[in-house]
Amino acid sequence: MTFPVRVVLDGDDLTIRTAHIREWLNNRGLDPGAFQYRLAGDRVELRIDLITLKDAANFAEAFGGIVLGIRPTAATVHAVINGRSGAA
Repeated sequence: MTFPVRVVLDGDDLTIRTAHIREWLNNRGLDPGAFQYRLAGDRVELRIDLITLKDAANFAEAFGGIVLGIRPTAATVHAVINGRSGAA
């Protein structure tokens, strides 16, 4: 099972934002299962699948994205990020 994260990047700084995303993943030793993108006007929508909910929540928080398929309550997301969840 993976946890998909959706992040929207503006066209103006696409190269820089993509490099920051790759650096963030590399610094944490994360290799996303799928790295998909879709062009939507002057922006790019990324979908990145991560193995754990904790990694997905941290990634979504770092880049202003959302974890797809879960209810994004503040208590749930902060519990996962701070390691107080049963999620791996």
